[in-house]
Amino acid sequence: MQKLFLLYYTIAIITAMTEKDEYTFRTVVPADAPQLLEIYAPYVLNTAVSFEYDVPSEEEFRSRISNTLTSYPYIAAVHSSGRIDGYTYASAFKARKAYAHCAELSVYLRKECRGKGLGTELYKLMEEKLKKQGILNLYACIAVSPRAADKYLTNVSPLFHSHCGFKTIGKFSRCGYKFGLWYDMIWMEKMTGPHINETVLPLSAEEWDIYDVNRFPSGRTMIRGTPDRPGDYHIVIHVCIFDHNGNMLIQQRAQDKRGWPGKWDFTVGGHVVAGETSREGAERELREELGIACMLEDAPYFTVNFSDGFDDYYLVQKDIPLDAVVLQQEEVQNVKYASKDEIKAMISDGSFIGYHNGLVDLLYTMKECRGVHASSGTEEAQKA
Repeated sequence: MQKLFLLYYTIAIITAMTEKDEYTFRTVVPADAPQLLEIYAPYVLNTAVSFEYDVPSEEEFRSRISNTLTSYPYIAAVHSSGRIDGYTYASAFKARKAYAHCAELSVYLRKECRGKGLGTELYKLMEEKLKKQGILNLYACIAVSPRAADKYLTNVSPLFHSHCGFKTIGKFSRCGYKFGLWYDMIWMEKMTGPHINETVLPLSAEEWDIYDVNRFPSGRTMIRGTPDRPGDYHIVIHVCIFDHNGNMLIQQRAQDKRGWPGKWDFTVGGHVVAGETSREGAERELREELGIACMLEDAPYFTVNFSDGFDDYYLVQKDIPLDAVVLQQEEVQNVKYASKDEIKAMISDGSFIGYHNGLVDLLYTMKECRGVHASSGTEEAQKA
């Protein structure tokens, strides 16, 4: 069980948090215990954020990490210098089986790394992993001070969790005693997915928002694999990343994929799930399949309509080193860069998904511009 879980959840993401700081997000391993203790110890010794009195030993902390990884994600934010600057993990909300689709979250950062968005990035990745695990309810147990000024507790944590979409649902008064002072405790909650028909979707299920032919949301959703209703449409995204030489980063689909197993494809592609925008779905697919964090600030370059949906294409000019790509093993088995002619040759010999050659030509043409004619984006076009 533990081996399978670690394989499924191992991921790395390169992302710029500030102009100077770059981080890799990866699964924690027990050997990280000394660095994680460096982060956690000040919370125990100097604050009421943790209700522990004594800093655990490295052996105890390694044991905690190992126990967590048998059932839940445990993620570290690793600075480009190699130092771990923060971490988050999930744990059981309650022991009874009926609570299996709930989890409690914890996050800790080095003091100098707070307030830079690092905690938000850690929580964002944690939520994505837990949603795939079938967990719908997230909880945070947070110490709060009943005093207006308290040198041991700043009450920043409730504000952070509110920013991340949590809502306060309960309070226990003066239930914690530390540093000779009484502290309150609140519970905050966030739903990560709909509770459809009071049942929980299996791990493999995807829920899609439904649109009409004019791309207006219908307010309804569908589960992947269920029959389409006439007039129902959903959104699919494709992201094509090009390096400075004009080559596209392409991926080879895993051999056990249901659709086109072992075939080569554009950088990433996938369905937009319920509650996401097209752009958010594209950013998520990049993170999940290739471990690439890329902010897509613009609308798709173009959209191709098909029988029951819309294919949105995002084109990105960015040099991504192949050794910085981390494959989601269940989805992708290999990546490489390829020229337009190489992709066409692969389509011809059957090793690439059978896109029309005209689409490949369009992608390589549109990567340099937006719009359908040479003056697109110019003052002349604005006057037309």
